[in-house]
Amino acid sequence: MYDVRPVCMTNSGRCSSMQCSAFSRDFTGKERDAETGLDYFGARYYSGAQGRFLSVDPGNAGAVNEDPQSWNAYAYARDNPLKYVDPNGELYLICSHSNPNECKISTGIIHWGLLD
Repeated sequence: MYDVRPVCMTNSGRCSSMQCSAFSRDFTGKERDAETGLDYFGARYYSGAQGRFLSVDPGNAGAVNEDPQSWNAYAYARDNPLKYVDPNGELYLICSHSNPNECKISTGIIHWGLLD
């Protein structure tokens, strides 16, 4: 679980200079650059203000012919962050609501009306 407060915030709401740096972590757990406001995912940068990655998915890593939504090369987690996570900016994962630590790679293929 991630706290909604920046990493450098204490329970009193004050920032400790020992803990603060130019980077803090946001709700995805990624580093946010204080100057640009962008989140670094390893493969590319994400703009929370736009709700999009700033560059295309490297090699369309998650694109599947049977799933048109997977071809959106700038989307974060298939535009559904309540159901999916994107840990590195390349592939989206489905996580279990009952066990948030249990995640699997989604193929994006629809079987019998259900998305795998």
